[in-house]
Amino acid sequence: MRKARKKPAQNGNRPEDLLRVCARLFREQGFDGTSIRDISRAADMHSGSPFYHFKTKQEMLLAVMEQGLTDGLRHLEAVAALKLPPATKFRKLVRVHLGTLREDGHDFIPVMLYDWRSLTPANRRRVIALKDRYDALWQKVTDELQAEGLMQGDPQLARLFTFGVLNWTARWYRAGAPRSWKMSKRKVIDGTEIHEGSGNVYRDLGYPDADEMLVKAQLVAKISEIIRSQELTQVEAARILGVTQPKLSGLLRGQFRGISERKLIDCLTSLGRDVQIVVKNAPRRRAAGKLSVVFA
Repeated sequence: MRKARKKPAQNGNRPEDLLRVCARLFREQGFDGTSIRDISRAADMHSGSPFYHFKTKQEMLLAVMEQGLTDGLRHLEAVAALKLPPATKFRKLVRVHLGTLREDGHDFIPVMLYDWRSLTPANRRRVIALKDRYDALWQKVTDELQAEGLMQGDPQLARLFTFGVLNWTARWYRAGAPRSWKMSKRKVIDGTEIHEGSGNVYRDLGYPDADEMLVKAQLVAKISEIIRSQELTQVEAARILGVTQPKLSGLLRGQFRGISERKLIDCLTSLGRDVQIVVKNAPRRRAAGKLSVVFA
């Protein structure tokens, strides 16, 4: 009697494909907002099949972050090994880091930025060990820039500032969004054309509602800061704010176009902050007033 041939395993049954699915869902819905059923459905697997590769959802989260850092390290080390001037090497590091954040299928590092607090203490230590190696490569190039007089101030703060600027693109940048660069001040440094921004990235990118988007971004940034300072999980914070966890997850990722400023202000008061609205005369040089946010 001829034995029936086994069906070839589906792509979703391979650990690396399953990790890509996990990374995408964790990025879009948040770790707490993603169920094993969601993962199984997206990977075209039976409901319990992900546990064949990972014992728990926490293991999946750890694997996603470790995969992202390991891949990023490999690319950074390749750049660091090149014999290039520090400024050129720095620009290449910037492009590599942006690639880990923005290129198709690169959801691993953004998950680390969003769901760091969802890791257990033991798993957090494992990720920190990899992150320290990643940071050290950046710090070496930043130190070289300062040694050549191309960067001033504390080099460690400069590295952290660079990370902050680059990592924030994972929140505000959307492929296909209307963009028309409106920055008029330009200069060339070391052969590279630099555009000086207006102070409102949404205006620089050509968004018609740039002022409104900036105000919302500032309010959301403060909400995120308070949630972190109070060490709340997204589930706990969502309960306080009276929204669903997936809704809060999207909000903290910069998806706030359909949310009013009033709702964001209500979120701040729910988190224990007083909000005061001050109306004053605009300067004579401006015919119309403007809306701005100032935090005490």
